[in-house]
Amino acid sequence: MDHTIIIYSTYSCVAIAKERFTYKVISESGYYAVNIMNFRYVSNVADAGRLSGYRVKNKFRAIGLTPIDAHKIPVKVVKEADAVLECRVRNEIEVGDHNFIIGDVVYAYATEDFNLRWGLEDYLPILYISDGFFMTINKDTIKRYMIE
Repeated sequence: MDHTIIIYSTYSCVAIAKERFTYKVISESGYYAVNIMNFRYVSNVADAGRLSGYRVKNKFRAIGLTPIDAHKIPVKVVKEADAVLECRVRNEIEVGDHNFIIGDVVYAYATEDFNLRWGLEDYLPILYISDGFFMTINKDTIKRYMIE
């Protein structure tokens, strides 16, 4: 899983190794979606990182998730996602063995019970660390510090 998400204003950025099938798909289409998933799907997400689209004909079926059409862009998104950012590629920067793909967020939406900004006490997002390690946060690990 070589996908890191950075969100600022109406942009997002994903870091993807050029040899990945995902990189090929994004490069050819000019679009990508960021699917925000609950930690209960961590094994599915880990499987997505292990299975290459070059070798698996139906990756969604293989990892046990459901593809649906995005609202505004010509790609599939994950039905089980709690929130989705639909993005159009704006720029790409090569950084070491990865490329940063910067996109304009053209549409963003979330399920009714998802509230990332205010509901972190209850929501358990999947956070990818590195080398196959994932983590999440919970109400005991969240601390709020006011910055002035």
